[in-house]
Amino acid sequence: MSSGSLLSSEEYRKGNLNGEKITYDQYGNVKTKGNYVNGTLDGKFYSYYSSGAVEEIASFENGRLIGAYSNYYENGRLKQQGR
Repeated sequence: MSSGSLLSSEEYRKGNLNGEKITYDQYGNVKTKGNYVNGTLDGKFYSYYSSGAVEEIASFENGRLIGAYSNYYENGRLKQQGR
C-alpha cells in the first residue's frame, strides 16, 4: 500500500511483540486491538467495524482463548456468545 497510512502500532521488547498492538484499516480506523506478552496474545482482544462499532471481544491467556467470547452486529446487538 503506498498511501502512507499507518497500518499498525506495536510495542516490542528484546525482539518480541510485548504490549499493545493496534491495527488500522486503509482509512485510519482501528480494526483490532490486543495485548501481547513475549509475542503471544494475552488479555482482552477487540475487533471493530469500520464505523468504529465493536465487532468482537475475546480474552486470551498465553495465546489461548479463555472465558467468554462475544460477537456483535454493527448496530451493537449481540450476534453470538460462547465460552
